[in-house]
Amino acid sequence: MGPLPAVDRGPVRHSRAGAVDVALYTTASVDAVVPAHPEVDWEQLRTVEKGRRSPLAALRPEPTPVPA
Repeated sequence: MGPLPAVDRGPVRHSRAGAVDVALYTTASVDAVVPAHPEVDWEQLRTVEKGRRSPLAALRPEPTPVPA
């Protein structure tokens, strides 16, 4: 599971300290994540409590092949 490509970045006011830049995504690209990754137990993922390690942490990206 690789990163979802952002379509833009924009400032979001986070606290009195100021704004931070966050990645912005289209709803179509976010909606496409679930059907594109049947290896993920989405119901289990939705039940993870705040502060707990995500089950996604156990998924490792496939290694990039080294050209011969």
